[in-house]
Amino acid sequence: MEDKILAQSLRYGTPVPEIIRNAPELEPGLSFYYDAFSQLNTCRVMGGPISVTSIYHFGTLNGYTKDECVDMQYHVHRLDNAYLAHEAEKNKK
Repeated sequence: MEDKILAQSLRYGTPVPEIIRNAPELEPGLSFYYDAFSQLNTCRVMGGPISVTSIYHFGTLNGYTKDECVDMQYHVHRLDNAYLAHEAEKNKK
């Protein structure tokens, strides 16, 4: 998704959105977990954290093993905690 937005910005000469300009670089292999987090981000209830059951269900629907689902849960929860902390800080202002 970010690649499409960047390509459009370059094509039309519009500014690159801040969220893309300041995007962190992920270590090799971690984009898998970021993609899962991005898709699971819609599964929150009333702005709360992404549930373990949502992560496990997502993993099993996509054919991941139990061990891969456990790893996904670990990484998605770390991303989710950072996201929720960022949102809480943003809402204080």
